[in-house]
Amino acid sequence: MVTEFHNNLSNFIKSKDLMGANNLIMRELGKSLVHNKSEFVDLLNYSGIPADASMSDLTLVNKYMDNIHANEKLLIGSAFLVNKNNKVAGFDGKSEVSDQAVKRSVHVLHNYFDGTMIAKADPNEKFYSSASLDKNHSNIAGLGTAITSLLGKGAELGGGIVAGKNKEKFGAMDMATKKQEAKHQMVQQVLAQRQAESEAKKKEIEAKGKKTKIALIIGGSLLGLIIIGTIIYFVKTKKK
Repeated sequence: MVTEFHNNLSNFIKSKDLMGANNLIMRELGKSLVHNKSEFVDLLNYSGIPADASMSDLTLVNKYMDNIHANEKLLIGSAFLVNKNNKVAGFDGKSEVSDQAVKRSVHVLHNYFDGTMIAKADPNEKFYSSASLDKNHSNIAGLGTAITSLLGKGAELGGGIVAGKNKEKFGAMDMATKKQEAKHQMVQQVLAQRQAESEAKKKEIEAKGKKTKIALIIGGSLLGLIIIGTIIYFVKTKKK
C-alpha cells in the first residue's frame, strides 16, 4: 500500500512537473526537520556538513540549501530520508522503504538542482530498474552503503523530467531562483509543523488545566462536606 506522498510523487512525474515534484520533497524534508531533527542533522553530518541539534531550524535549512546543488551524498541521502519517513507495505505486510520511490526522488532532486533538463526523458527509464539500494538500512545513520550504491549510477542521472509546456519558462530559472523556491517550500512546512506542535501543546495544557480545575472543585466540595459533617457531629454530641 502506497502513501499519499508516493501517489503525489508519481502524479508529478507522470505529468513531468519537475517543480511540483521537488516542492513535494522539500515539504517532506521540512516535516523531517521538525519531527525528527536528529535525523536531519545526521543527514547533514554524513554529507560532510557540520551541524548539530542545537542549531535553529532556519540555520539547518540554510546549511542544506547552501550545499544541495553540489553534494551528491546530501542529494541521495535526502531522497532516502524522505522515503524512509514514507514507508510502503511490502509483500510480507511489513513496512519498507520503496526502492523505486528513492530512485525517482533522486532523479527529481538531481534534475532540479543541477540544471539538466530533458523534457523527453521517460521517468521509468533504465535508471529506475538498474540502480540498487541496500534495504537493510532502517535509519539515516545507515546511509553509507545505500548512497555508495546509488552514487555509482551518477552517470545515469542526467535525464530530466520537466513539463513540456513549462520547459521554456522553468528552464530560464537560475540556481538562486530555484533554491529560493525550494527553501520557501521547506521553511513554510517547518513553520506549519511548528504551529501545529504549538497548538497541540496548548490544547494539552488546557486539557490538563481543566482536569486540575475539576479535581480542585471536587476536592473542595468533598472537603466542605467533611467539614459540615464534622460540625453536625459535634453539635449533636454536645446536645447529648
